[in-house]
Formats: sequence, structure tokens, C-alpha cells
Amino acid sequence: MTQDAQEDLAAFWQELQLEEKTLVQFFSSKGCDTSFDLPESGLSLYILNSLPSNTVATMQNILGMPRTTLDDQAVDKLLEGIPFSGWVGKDGSLFTFTKYAQFDPGWTTSLFYYIAVKTGLIKKAEMPPHQPIDLSLWDKFTVIMNGDWGTGYWQDGAKDCPAKQVMASIQRHRADIAVHLGDEYYAGTNTTVAGAPGEEATHFSDLWDPRTQYSFALGSNHGMYDGENGLVHQTLASPTFAAQGGTSIFVIKTRYWNIVGLDSARDNPSTLFEVGYIGQNQITLLQQVGADGKKVMILTHHNALSLDGKERMPIWSQVVKALGRDPDYWVWGHKHIGTAYSSFSAAGNTKAFCFGHGAIPVGVASQLLQADGSFIPQVTYYAHTPLPDPDIAQEKRVMNGYALFDFNGDSVMVQMYNQLGQLEWNSGTAGNAAGKQINLEELGQ
Repeated sequence: MTQDAQEDLAAFWQELQLEEKTLVQFFSSKGCDTSFDLPESGLSLYILNSLPSNTVATMQNILGMPRTTLDDQAVDKLLEGIPFSGWVGKDGSLFTFTKYAQFDPGWTTSLFYYIAVKTGLIKKAEMPPHQPIDLSLWDKFTVIMNGDWGTGYWQDGAKDCPAKQVMASIQRHRADIAVHLGDEYYAGTNTTVAGAPGEEATHFSDLWDPRTQYSFALGSNHGMYDGENGLVHQTLASPTFAAQGGTSIFVIKTRYWNIVGLDSARDNPSTLFEVGYIGQNQITLLQQVGADGKKVMILTHHNALSLDGKERMPIWSQVVKALGRDPDYWVWGHKHIGTAYSSFSAAGNTKAFCFGHGAIPVGVASQLLQADGSFIPQVTYYAHTPLPDPDIAQEKRVMNGYALFDFNGDSVMVQMYNQLGQLEWNSGTAGNAAGKQINLEELGQ
């Protein structure tokens, strides 16, 4: 194992230790205080230490895995206090045992693949250089975008799961291009142990059918857990994504716009590839785009702003320095919310959006609300419609959704829809919901 790999794994183990400690503190707090960040991987170290003893010994002796501070009795005591509907963190994360919620043990799959990538057992997939997509005659067209949709189809109580409902709603629109903003769960795997198509196919590319002329897919942290092998050999090898040319980086060149899809995970040095980053080849691409003179829309999986819109993430300065200016629009996923940021956010004059609410079960992100329930100044709109007719396990959830971008010359109108295909907000009447109050008590938060 290389020195870099050892350092990356050491940082990874430290992160899991910190999250386990935070989880214990959370459960120990009076009334389980959700005002601080709840740990997404708080049980991961315990789960890894619960594997067969020979596997645990190997991971401890060779990979440096620390011991958990929890035992079965302690975990049983912690978990017995969780209400059936769970808790909602201030970022909207749902802490319950629902599939794809934070206590779903399936997330451990991501950790195994991350370790395999870092130790070299899984090699990063090779990709060809990008080739621009020439749609230079297009001046009026519609693009559908959603992110974090790759959950596959699963039974959500008595309902169809969000991903299935979102796709059914998307199909009712007449759009020209569809873009998935990244994340196929749990680890975007290329194949199963038996050699059958993996999660990337069964949870994403086999189900992706927006009925558009073109489809594109971004690289993401969950896709990188298998070294983007699933992305390359399943999604980008599919005829549905043929226009992308087998690479995770693309530029759609229309009459007035350059729509740039970046891969913010591929060269990412952060633990679990959680913080967006672009490599030199993408910096060179942005320099070329910046010299073109057209309007620019940047697409990344990773968020360019903090969830509350108050701070710029490191990738912002990378992109702006290479581009030579702030982009006109920036759209991302990664955070499981649907949000239009205002000019009072750190985005400034850039129109910034997060559409990472494609399929993961979530509740209301209280971090985006003021004390009276209205949106904070940095947010123009936040998708928060309660899930209709919930069962007891769903009663704190809000609906998932997607967005439409209607391009007309050098202008764009943005529309946000929920999973049932109901329009929630559009930029043409940007103030239509900015002051709407959210009653957290009605959602049990």
C-alpha cells in the first residue's frame, strides 16, 4: 500500500471514530438534540468490527482499522429509543431504518468499495478525452435535471418509491436533454461478485428512461467508490448515453450557451470523495470555455455552496479561476434537497441551484428556515411539500423531485416539480414562495 493510501485510510478511520463519538453524544443528549449535525456514518465502525473475526483481524492489522467503542448491548440500547418515524437532522437527513435513510446498513457497501479503491484492489476506470457536443443551431430547448436518483426501484411502504414516481413524472414532459447530476447507490458498482451487472445498471442506467433525445450523467462520490467502473462500463456504454462519448466530462455547445458537465469526484482527494474537486484536464477545459464568450452553465455533482448558501466551497474558486469569471448558472446535486439560492447567497450574481432530491428519503432541512418558518435570505425557494398520505414510517418526509430548464435564446426559465409532477416553483415568478412558512410541528420535527 502506498504512503498516500495509508494516509487516506488513516483519515477515513479518524472520520468514522469521530462520527461514532458524535452518535453516542447525540443519543446521550436530553431529548436527542437535533440542532447539531447528526453523524451519517455513526454506526459504520461498529458494523465493520462486527464482521467475521478473521476479516476484522485483517482489517485491523493490515488496514489499521480501529476498534469500535460500542458493543451489541450498547447499540441495542441506543437504537431502542429511535421512534419509528426517526429523527430529521438540520440538513434534512432522515435518521431511521427506511431504505436509503441514514440507519440503512446498506451504506456499509460504500465503505468496503472505498477501502478497495484506496488500497488499489479496484483500479480507476480509464476514459477517452471529451469531445464537444455540437448543438450550435439550438436556441430553444428544454433540459431536465435531477440528482442522486440512482436508488433503483424499491417498495416504499404501500407506495412506489420516489425514484419510480420521479421518472414517471419526468416522462410526461417534452424535454430534449436529460442530465443526471450523479450518485448511484450504494457504490455504483460495475458488476456483482457473480459477474452480473451491478448497481450502476440495476439501480440506474437500466431504469433511466426520460424519453429525451439526449441523456448525460455526471461523475460522483458514490460512483467513485467503484473507481467509476460502473459509470464507464454500464452507464456510459449504454446507447442512452451515447452522445457523452464514454467520458464523464462534457460540453454541450448551443447557439448561446456552453453547458459544462464536470466530474467533481474523479480526481478528488477528500475523505470518501465528499468535497468537490476538479483535476488539471478539467481546468484546461474551463479555460477554453471561458474564452468562447458564450453564457456558461456549470453542472457538478458536488455542491458549490454550503447547504445554507452562506459559504462558497473550494471547488468554486477552482472553477472561477479557470473560467476567468463567475459562471452564469451553476447546478449541482450531492445534498438531498431541492433549492434555488438567492442573490443574497454566496453565489452572488450566479444563478445557483441544488437538485439532489431525486430519490433519497428526507425530511425538512431546518437549516434553511428562520425562526418563524420562512426561508433564510440566502434561499429563494426550497422544496418542502410533505409526502401525502404517509404511513407511520413516512410521516416526517417531504416529497422528492426534479427540475426543468427552458432555454430560449440567452435566457432560461427554471421550474421545480415534485415527485408527483406537480409544479412547486418557477423562476418566472421568483417571489411566489419565498416567504412561505413551514410548520415543522405538522411534520413531527
